[in-house]
Amino acid sequence: MSDIWAVIPVKEFDGAKNRLSSLLSPPERRLLAKTMLTDMIEAVTGSRLLAGVMIVTLDPHATALGHKIGARMVTEGARDGHTGSVNVGRRLLAGEGRRGMITMPGDIPATRAVEIDAVLSAHLAAPSFTIAPAHDDLGSSPVVE
Repeated sequence: MSDIWAVIPVKEFDGAKNRLSSLLSPPERRLLAKTMLTDMIEAVTGSRLLAGVMIVTLDPHATALGHKIGARMVTEGARDGHTGSVNVGRRLLAGEGRRGMITMPGDIPATRAVEIDAVLSAHLAAPSFTIAPAHDDLGSSPVVE
Protein backbone atom coordinates (compact mmCIF):
# COMPACT_ATOMS: atom_id res chain seq x y z
CA MET A 1 0.00 0.00 0.00
CA SER A 2 1.17 3.50 -0.79
CA ASP A 3 1.04 6.53 1.47
CA ILE A 4 -1.36 8.31 -0.87
CA TRP A 5 -4.63 9.55 0.57
CA ALA A 6 -7.86 10.32 -1.27
CA VAL A 7 -9.09 13.85 -0.56
CA ILE A 8 -12.76 14.21 -1.45
CA PRO A 9 -14.39 17.66 -1.24
CA VAL A 10 -18.17 17.42 -0.85
CA LYS A 11 -20.60 20.34 -1.14
CA GLU A 12 -23.57 20.45 1.15
CA PHE A 13 -26.31 18.29 -0.38
CA ASP A 14 -28.94 21.01 0.03
CA GLY A 15 -27.24 23.13 -2.62
CA ALA A 16 -25.95 20.31 -4.80
CA LYS A 17 -26.54 19.92 -8.50
CA ASN A 18 -28.09 23.35 -9.04
CA ARG A 19 -27.39 23.15 -12.76
CA LEU A 20 -29.99 20.40 -12.88
CA SER A 21 -32.69 22.53 -11.20
CA SER A 22 -34.75 22.74 -14.39
CA LEU A 23 -34.86 18.93 -14.53
CA LEU A 24 -34.82 17.77 -10.90
CA SER A 25 -36.52 18.94 -7.72
CA PRO A 26 -34.39 19.82 -4.67
CA PRO A 27 -35.04 16.42 -3.03
CA GLU A 28 -34.10 14.65 -6.27
CA ARG A 29 -30.89 16.66 -6.53
CA ARG A 30 -30.01 15.83 -2.89
CA LEU A 31 -30.65 12.15 -3.57
CA LEU A 32 -28.50 12.28 -6.71
CA ALA A 33 -25.62 13.92 -4.81
CA LYS A 34 -25.89 11.37 -1.99
CA THR A 35 -26.01 8.47 -4.45
CA MET A 36 -22.95 9.73 -6.33
CA LEU A 37 -21.01 10.18 -3.09
CA THR A 38 -22.02 6.69 -1.98
CA ASP A 39 -20.59 5.33 -5.25
CA MET A 40 -17.36 7.29 -4.71
CA ILE A 41 -17.06 6.02 -1.14
CA GLU A 42 -17.50 2.44 -2.34
CA ALA A 43 -14.74 3.01 -4.89
CA VAL A 44 -12.21 4.48 -2.46
CA THR A 45 -12.88 1.82 0.16
CA GLY A 46 -12.37 -0.84 -2.49
CA SER A 47 -9.02 0.60 -3.57
CA ARG A 48 -6.07 -1.57 -2.62
CA LEU A 49 -3.59 1.29 -3.00
CA LEU A 50 -4.97 4.13 -0.88
CA ALA A 51 -3.56 4.75 2.58
CA GLY A 52 -6.64 6.64 3.75
CA VAL A 53 -9.61 8.78 2.88
CA MET A 54 -10.24 12.39 3.88
CA ILE A 55 -13.62 13.98 3.22
CA VAL A 56 -13.86 17.77 3.43
CA THR A 57 -17.47 18.73 4.06
CA LEU A 58 -19.99 20.39 6.32
CA ASP A 59 -22.87 18.20 5.17
CA PRO A 60 -24.22 15.93 7.94
CA HIS A 61 -25.22 13.17 5.52
CA ALA A 62 -21.80 13.16 3.86
CA THR A 63 -20.23 13.15 7.32
CA ALA A 64 -22.31 10.12 8.33
CA LEU A 65 -21.27 8.27 5.16
CA GLY A 66 -17.63 9.13 5.84
CA HIS A 67 -17.81 7.93 9.44
CA LYS A 68 -19.19 4.57 8.25
CA ILE A 69 -15.94 3.89 6.38
CA GLY A 70 -13.63 5.42 8.95
CA ALA A 71 -12.76 8.40 6.75
CA ARG A 72 -11.03 11.36 8.28
CA MET A 73 -13.63 14.11 8.35
CA VAL A 74 -12.51 17.73 7.93
CA THR A 75 -14.71 20.82 8.04
CA GLU A 76 -12.00 23.46 7.60
CA GLY A 77 -12.13 24.90 4.09
CA ALA A 78 -15.39 23.13 3.25
CA ARG A 79 -17.02 26.38 2.14
CA ASP A 80 -13.99 27.49 0.13
CA GLY A 81 -14.92 25.57 -3.02
CA HIS A 82 -13.17 22.59 -4.51
CA THR A 83 -9.72 24.19 -4.60
CA GLY A 84 -9.96 25.54 -1.05
CA SER A 85 -11.04 22.14 0.28
CA VAL A 86 -8.25 20.36 -1.56
CA ASN A 87 -5.67 22.85 -0.29
CA VAL A 88 -6.75 22.24 3.30
CA GLY A 89 -6.39 18.50 2.75
CA ARG A 90 -2.97 18.97 1.16
CA ARG A 91 -1.73 21.12 4.04
CA LEU A 92 -3.00 18.71 6.69
CA LEU A 93 -1.48 15.66 5.00
CA ALA A 94 1.84 17.39 4.28
CA GLY A 95 2.01 18.57 7.90
CA GLU A 96 1.75 14.95 8.99
CA GLY A 97 4.50 13.85 6.62
CA ARG A 98 2.16 11.99 4.26
CA ARG A 99 3.70 11.36 0.89
CA GLY A 100 0.84 12.20 -1.43
CA MET A 101 -2.80 12.56 -2.30
CA ILE A 102 -5.31 12.02 -5.05
CA THR A 103 -8.21 14.42 -5.18
CA MET A 104 -11.57 13.47 -6.58
CA PRO A 105 -14.87 15.31 -6.35
CA GLY A 106 -17.47 13.30 -4.49
CA ASP A 107 -19.74 13.32 -7.52
CA ILE A 108 -17.75 11.55 -10.22
CA PRO A 109 -20.31 9.15 -11.69
CA ALA A 110 -19.75 5.40 -11.58
CA THR A 111 -16.19 5.53 -10.23
CA ARG A 112 -14.69 2.10 -9.55
CA ALA A 113 -11.87 1.02 -7.26
CA VAL A 114 -10.02 -0.57 -10.17
CA GLU A 115 -9.92 2.84 -11.91
CA ILE A 116 -8.46 4.52 -8.83
CA ASP A 117 -5.87 1.76 -8.50
CA ALA A 118 -4.98 2.06 -12.20
CA VAL A 119 -4.25 5.79 -11.77
CA LEU A 120 -2.23 5.17 -8.61
CA SER A 121 -0.30 2.33 -10.30
CA ALA A 122 0.64 4.63 -13.19
CA HIS A 123 1.80 7.36 -10.81
CA LEU A 124 5.60 7.73 -10.68
CA ALA A 125 7.70 7.97 -7.51
CA ALA A 126 8.02 11.34 -5.77
CA PRO A 127 8.36 14.07 -6.67
CA SER A 128 5.66 13.66 -9.28
CA PHE A 129 2.27 14.88 -10.39
CA THR A 130 -0.18 12.77 -12.37
CA ILE A 131 -3.36 14.00 -14.00
CA ALA A 132 -6.08 11.50 -14.91
CA PRO A 133 -8.41 12.90 -17.57
CA ALA A 134 -12.14 12.34 -17.31
CA HIS A 135 -13.66 9.92 -19.79
CA ASP A 136 -15.23 12.87 -21.62
CA ASP A 137 -11.95 14.86 -21.57
CA LEU A 138 -13.77 17.72 -19.79
CA GLY A 139 -12.16 17.31 -16.37
CA SER A 140 -9.37 15.65 -14.45
CA SER A 141 -8.23 14.36 -11.05
CA PRO A 142 -4.60 14.91 -10.01
CA VAL A 143 -2.32 12.73 -7.91
CA VAL A 144 0.44 14.67 -6.17
CA GLU A 145 3.43 13.17 -4.37
